Amino acid sequence: MKILFLARSLNTGGAEKQLITLAVALKKKQYDVGVITFYDDHNFLGHELRRNNVPVYSLEKKSRWDVVGFLYRLLLLLKREQPDILHAYLVVPNCITIFLKLFFPSIKMVWGVRASFMDLSQYDWLVKVTYKLEIYLSRFADLIITNSHAGFKCFQTFGAPDEKMIVVSNGIDVEKFYPDKSLRKAARESLGLAEDIFIVGIVARVDPMKDYSTFVSALAIAMEKQPNIRAVCVGAAHNSQYKKTIDAMVGEYQIDDKIFWLGKQRDVNYYLNAFDLYVSSSMSGEGFSNSIAEAMAAGVPCVVTDVGDSAMIVAESGIVVEPKESQMLASGILKMSERIQKRKEVISTQAREQIASRFTIDKMVERTEKELLQLSQQRG
Repeated sequence: MKILFLARSLNTGGAEKQLITLAVALKKKQYDVGVITFYDDHNFLGHELRRNNVPVYSLEKKSRWDVVGFLYRLLLLLKREQPDILHAYLVVPNCITIFLKLFFPSIKMVWGVRASFMDLSQYDWLVKVTYKLEIYLSRFADLIITNSHAGFKCFQTFGAPDEKMIVVSNGIDVEKFYPDKSLRKAARESLGLAEDIFIVGIVARVDPMKDYSTFVSALAIAMEKQPNIRAVCVGAAHNSQYKKTIDAMVGEYQIDDKIFWLGKQRDVNYYLNAFDLYVSSSMSGEGFSNSIAEAMAAGVPCVVTDVGDSAMIVAESGIVVEPKESQMLASGILKMSERIQKRKEVISTQAREQIASRFTIDKMVERTEKELLQLSQQRG
C-alpha cells in the first residue's frame, strides 16, 4: 500500500506533528510513504521525515493566489507516484482532494480533521469560506478521520455522513515527553526563575482561538493573590495585530515583568519540565490538544477550558473550566496550585499515567493502519 500525505507545510503545530509521527511509523512498518507540502520544505519539523527516509515533495507554492501552477504540479506528481491513498490534513488540503478525485477516481481520498466548533468571527473571509466548503465537500471523501470526539460531533452536526467518519485520538510520545528534574533545573536557571517560583505555562500559537486575552486576565487575578506566580508562553505569534492587543493588556495589568514570551521552540519538553502547572485557555476550535497531553506526559497537571476533547484528556487529573471566563480560570489556577503544594508527586504521576495508558503512538498508528488497509481494499 502506497500512502501520500498532503499538508500546507510542516511548520510547528499539533496537526503537523501527528502527520509526521504517523508517516514515520508507517514507514517503519514497510509501507511506501511520502509527504506532499504546498510550500518549500524549509521548515521546523521536516528533519524528522528526512532522518527516517520519508520523501518530502514540495509543490513550491509561491503565495495564496498561486493556484493554477500549484494544482498542475500536484496533478503531475500524483500521476507519477500513483498512490493508493492520499491522506490530507486540515481544511484546504482536505478540500483539494475532492478536486483531485475528478482526475484520479481510483485513489482513496482520506481527510484528517483536527478541529471542532470554530468561532469564525475571529478570522478573515477566506477562512470562513474554506471552513464551510469543507463541511459541504465532506460527503465526497472516502474516509474522514477526526482526532477528537468533538470534531466528530461538529461534522455530524453540519451534515457530514456518519458512516464515513471515525475517531482516532492523537498519539503522544511518552519517551520524548517525560518528567526530568535535571531539565527542570536547567530550564528554570535559563529563565532566571528560582525553585520557589510557581510557573504557569502555556504552549500555543498567539492566535484568537487560543484566547490569550482570557489567559492574561486570569493571570492578573491569580498573581494578585499569589505573588510568586510567573507565566511562560511558548508559541509563535503569526498574528501580529492580535499579539499587539495581548501586549497592551499585559501592560494595562502591569504584569510585563511576570510573563516570559519565548516564541517558537524546538525542544518543548525542556520548558514543560520547568512548569508547575499547564493552562489551556482555548475558546473554540480545539480537537485533541497535543500540548495538553504532552504537558501531562511530562508530569505537569493542567487547568483547561472545556473545549474540544480537553476535559476527556485531563479527566480526574486536572481542572476543567468554562471558556472565556477569566475569573473561573484564575480560580482553577489557584485551586490547582494548592493541590500541587500538598501532593505534587501524586498529581504529577496521575497526569502522566493518564496519557501513557490511553493515548500512545502505538494505539494511534494501529487504528489508522487498520482503517487505511480496509479502505485500500475496497473497490470503486
